[in-house]
Amino acid sequence: MSSTSSASSSSSLISSKSQLSCTLPNPMNANTISTRSENQLKCSMNAMKETVLRNKITKDYGALSDEICRLKRENEELKFENKELKEEVDYLNNEKQIFEEDKKDVTDIENKLREVSDKMKDLEISKEALVKELKDTKEQLNQCSDKYTLHKASWEENLKRAEEDIVRLDALVDEIVLAFNANRDVIAQSPLLAQIHDRLLRSIAQSAP
Repeated sequence: MSSTSSASSSSSLISSKSQLSCTLPNPMNANTISTRSENQLKCSMNAMKETVLRNKITKDYGALSDEICRLKRENEELKFENKELKEEVDYLNNEKQIFEEDKKDVTDIENKLREVSDKMKDLEISKEALVKELKDTKEQLNQCSDKYTLHKASWEENLKRAEEDIVRLDALVDEIVLAFNANRDVIAQSPLLAQIHDRLLRSIAQSAP
């Protein structure tokens, strides 16, 4: 049997090995097969967890990207509004100068200037808050990226281990088949061994490409 058998072949062989581990009289072989099956199951579960985590990170990354776009749009709107306010301040300053030259009352204009100044202060505070929020969002994105890189490396390592376990299980099945073939007289004397041998051969034939 080749170590490059298909995934369905490996699954059928693992099932056959699990059945053999329940019936073979040698406890050492049974414990070894059981431990390897548990390791393979753990690897598969880790791979599934990695897939779920990767999907969640991808979803969170998209949401954070949308939030950054929204903050950028709001920042552009604030810049435009700030420009208009500055133009209004310049205009009011010019009006104030005219009224001072003509010795007119400029109280109302000064009040408007104070209001505009207060608005500009509020806008500056809002801008600082948006800058901080944007910085925090970038930090969250960097953290998500680092987590994804870490979990990706773990997932790749688990996948490599699972593939190595499959190769070892294939080799173990080959050894069992060779042992059966080399001791046909012993198998013929044991109906249980004959039944196991027959089931193993049928499983291998069904899983062959």
